[in-house]
Amino acid sequence: MTSTVIALAAAALVVTAPAPAQADVSGSGGNNSYGLAVNVVVKGGPGDPVSGGSISISVPPKCWWVPFDTGNFSYYPEVDPNAPDAMAQYFEAASAATTITFVAWRLSIPSAGYLASHQGPGFSWYTLQSAPGVNCADEGYTPAGGHGPEGWAPGSGNIPVSYAAFPGADPAPPLVDVEDVVEEVWDAASAEVLGPDLGRNPQIKAIDGATLVNLPTWFWVQNVEEALAGDGKIHLDVSIPGTPVRATLDAATDGVQVTSPVGANKCSVAEAMTEYSSGAGLGSACTVVFDRSNTAGWTVTGQTTWQGSWQGTDADGPVGGTLQTLTPSASINVPVAQSEAIVTDVD
Repeated sequence: MTSTVIALAAAALVVTAPAPAQADVSGSGGNNSYGLAVNVVVKGGPGDPVSGGSISISVPPKCWWVPFDTGNFSYYPEVDPNAPDAMAQYFEAASAATTITFVAWRLSIPSAGYLASHQGPGFSWYTLQSAPGVNCADEGYTPAGGHGPEGWAPGSGNIPVSYAAFPGADPAPPLVDVEDVVEEVWDAASAEVLGPDLGRNPQIKAIDGATLVNLPTWFWVQNVEEALAGDGKIHLDVSIPGTPVRATLDAATDGVQVTSPVGANKCSVAEAMTEYSSGAGLGSACTVVFDRSNTAGWTVTGQTTWQGSWQGTDADGPVGGTLQTLTPSASINVPVAQSEAIVTDVD
């Protein structure tokens, strides 16, 4: 955010406060399409996508800090932004260089007490940036140095303290909306949810692995972790350390739709996870009966439908919504042969 100097009295000399350095963002700030990378902790159970660690996603920030840069300033160009005591001298020199005290800018710099408590090595100074229309003081991201004229900035007219020192060159994480975080995390999770890789039985060796017309063909999902998240459910806990952003994402699929031009079936998650074994009963199986032969093979598609919702909180309080529906699918070729007799040469 650029700390705009506002003259609260008539002035013969106009002096602007130092402008913060530009953030490393992509896109166009004018339409608020830029994004900033943030580290998000995602936890989930066995098979849940993108769980168990930290991922980096790009979200539109509301408020964030960028390294302080005095390279273009004439007030005190020798200042070392990594030394808070030098920064105190910088602010003093900057004020002394003006013939008029600009109250709005003075309110945007840290207090004397803050400067005194942030002396010594190990600190780096940063300046505040904000998205269009956002007052970072009203958002609670940075303290308000004071109250300016109504209309000078969005919200109540609070003037954000626009300069801060952080230890170890590690500023506070950007302030983002939990909705944006959830959307990006779900996009990342969605990329890991694959279509079902179907196994089948019988496969008659004598006729190129074909199954038979009017015989229940047993199908099952071979990539259970990737296609069914292990159990047909996804539960993710999401957080950004050091911020109020928290969310839980829950989604589930009610089974696998197996379709072909000549036969189909909707199978439950349990049925779709039940692999064929010798002597197993059909009652717990996912089966399809093909009513026509095709030795070249019918295309058989397995598809899951994932639906869910999320609940979360950020600087604006609790919020929730629905997750985008996923319909991943995968297809295999299944030859189907006609037989007038019982065939025993099957796997």
